[in-house]
Amino acid sequence: MCLVEMDIIEGKICRIHTTAYKDCGKNGSWWVLPATGKDWANYSACHGTGFNQVCHNHIYMFIGGYVVSLLLLTVSLAVFFWFRQLRCERVSIHKNLFLSYVLTGVVWILYYSLVSIDGDVIFHNPCQALHILAQYITACNFSWMFCEGLYLHTIITKSFVPEKRLLMTCCLTGWVSPIILTVVYASIRGNDPLQSLDCWIDESVLQWIVYGPVVVSLFINLLFLVNIVRLLLTKLKTIPEATQTKKAARAILILIPLLGIQYLMFPMKPDDDSPIAEFYYMFTALFISLQGAFVSIIFCFCNGEVISILRRKWYQHLLMRGRDVRLSGSYLATTYIPTEQKEEPSMKMKTYNATNDEKTTILSHCRGEAI
Repeated sequence: MCLVEMDIIEGKICRIHTTAYKDCGKNGSWWVLPATGKDWANYSACHGTGFNQVCHNHIYMFIGGYVVSLLLLTVSLAVFFWFRQLRCERVSIHKNLFLSYVLTGVVWILYYSLVSIDGDVIFHNPCQALHILAQYITACNFSWMFCEGLYLHTIITKSFVPEKRLLMTCCLTGWVSPIILTVVYASIRGNDPLQSLDCWIDESVLQWIVYGPVVVSLFINLLFLVNIVRLLLTKLKTIPEATQTKKAARAILILIPLLGIQYLMFPMKPDDDSPIAEFYYMFTALFISLQGAFVSIIFCFCNGEVISILRRKWYQHLLMRGRDVRLSGSYLATTYIPTEQKEEPSMKMKTYNATNDEKTTILSHCRGEAI
């Protein structure tokens, strides 16, 4: 038997077993290839299989999606760290979640490139460390999804919350607790010779040491979401029913990717010979790898607070070039008028109160992300 490739799709392996053979002569010796003078084995059946190409296509889709996510997440983190107006506990939680997405993308790109595509790494280099790192970073990513749900649900349901303490709890949950799970998993699997072959790419029941708490956290986030929507609808009873439905639907669509609840939609993988297997692999490859891109778009590039800050910075840039600029936004409208061209421009500011309808927001401590 020969193993053509070991390709990981969603942490699973695309294995293709075929038969290689050698010819035994009448004298009891293996047939020798004249060109090399060495025993020859026919491995032609081990190459060029269609399923192997399918597996590689999924790998490339994963890598491409992770690259897109990394670009958008890097820009989002730069915006969050650069502007002081965005420094609050809520945004700190977003920073850690985005960082976990970045690390997840980097680790899995390395894993797919070095292990899945370059199969020689499996047999010639010890790569269990990369597997363990991938398990840890993935667990951190889901832990921070849980922290987003925990933070949001806590500040909504409790009147007075020590946010610094809550942020510290989230940091311990997001970065430290996965270490414990990963160490336990690696220790047990490392001491079992049958579980420690080929870079640990074989699926093992021991992986539920890490996966079990992840699945539990997703179900808890689902409960958080249900309760948050219930509280939101309670506060919206005074407005028309159509508006209630619209706001509730918007809240659900925004929070589902943030809390990672969409992963519960795919509890089972179809068999490889199933007619929907190809669609499943393609869809999940894009869905998982672009998760970071979706979250960065929703909570950074489409965030009203971030857009307002960037617009003001742009208007300030135009002002310094001597232009008259009128800034109008959701919260503040300001007119900047330079008094003299040759002197350092002084600014006379006329401030207008915004005339927005009263909004129900899921967070009141920092502006933006109104639902």
